[in-house]
Amino acid sequence: MNQSYSGRDGQVENKEAKEVHDHFSVNGYHGNGIWSSFEGRQKITMGKQIFCNRSLNMKGIVAVGFDMDYTLAQYKPETFETLAYNGTVRKLVYDLGYPTE
Repeated sequence: MNQSYSGRDGQVENKEAKEVHDHFSVNGYHGNGIWSSFEGRQKITMGKQIFCNRSLNMKGIVAVGFDMDYTLAQYKPETFETLAYNGTVRKLVYDLGYPTE
């Protein structure tokens, strides 16, 4: 049985989801925003947020990926690439046992 964790934006169902949820928070805040750096982001007004017209049960979802084709969002490549690189290194070294060098 998975242990359940409660996040600020809703229920986070297991340890892996909690780690991802906590990793992408800024100073403990998990709200909607545009990320321009690891330290902060710009607030998105309700009218400019993206919504889905179909429901999706996110209970079993641990992480969500993004396709960088710029159709729904404008990315800052250096910020995205830094996040992707650091996340990959962290996963390889700490989770899969690769050497730190």
